[in-house]
Amino acid sequence: MEAFRDFLPAELRDGFRPVPVALKAGEESLHHPLTVHGSHENRSSGPRRAVVLNYMAPDTRSADGRLPLLRGTPVVARGEVIEGEHFPIVLDLTAIPPSNGDQGRRSITVKRPSDCS
Repeated sequence: MEAFRDFLPAELRDGFRPVPVALKAGEESLHHPLTVHGSHENRSSGPRRAVVLNYMAPDTRSADGRLPLLRGTPVVARGEVIEGEHFPIVLDLTAIPPSNGDQGRRSITVKRPSDCS
């Protein structure tokens, strides 16, 4: 996180004070992709493992096209829809029928694991 400070304009550096969020094994951090986030060095003897899920609308288009969006994926040309095996559609809202009397809006219910027993 300290390396991030080097990229800040001088007038913002003094105000940059990262706030640690300690997570236990199995816990998660959810945040907006534009939220500055990162981690300090791993001081344990074991590896630090993580899973990153990036969600976007199914018609999201590439804004750049010069580099792969993720390591090991092909470059998506500027203006092309981001799709394919590395960018699966997780939720297709067009497949959910509109709620009755809800003026065409669709709704979904998200259940916690404890609700599914």
